[in-house]
Amino acid sequence: SALIASALALSRGVNRLLIPSTYSYGQLMPWGSHPILDELWSTDAMQVVHHGAEARRVDKIVYLVRKHPDVLKRLRVCWRNQAGPNNCGRCPKCARTIMALEVIGALADAPAFPPVPRAELRRYLRMDHPVFVEEIRDLARENGRMEVVVFLNRVLQRYKRRHAFKALVEATAVLAGCVPHIYGLRRRLRGEPFKLSPHVLLGATSAKQTA
Repeated sequence: SALIASALALSRGVNRLLIPSTYSYGQLMPWGSHPILDELWSTDAMQVVHHGAEARRVDKIVYLVRKHPDVLKRLRVCWRNQAGPNNCGRCPKCARTIMALEVIGALADAPAFPPVPRAELRRYLRMDHPVFVEEIRDLARENGRMEVVVFLNRVLQRYKRRHAFKALVEATAVLAGCVPHIYGLRRRLRGEPFKLSPHVLLGATSAKQTA
């Protein structure tokens, strides 16, 4: 809605707006952008088009590498490193793109991505939506990269265990009340400053009210 609102504010000069798809038609789920929803924002002055949902993200990367390889020299996907020309390499969008480029043998042609150890990639991929990790795993299987398939299966298994545990904690008032203390202990062990996120504080408050 923010993208569309910006275009509507410029609708005297913009008569067609393409909203890049987040998910393919085979992956659709509740989200702020949707192929059925987006086009309802169209007006007499501007047409809104939900674009690219016929392909997954990895399919778009493969197409880019094969049809427009020169673009790789300046490929930017990062949302964290807003000021610099390069990608941070330490966010889910960077991690998923690095893995996809590695699978198809094009990572060396994308200098805007810094080298990132597998251990760190694993951590950032676990923060991403599993549907994106699954499509990279499928791409790796198609390209015979079975070591990558094994690596991504472990990422997905860890993700599922983590979210199953999270669901258990949220459903149990006593465990939810312990979460702030666990976060604080973990930060102290890592040598990080103690700071609770709003989500943790809200969870602790809800637990006390339930108790």
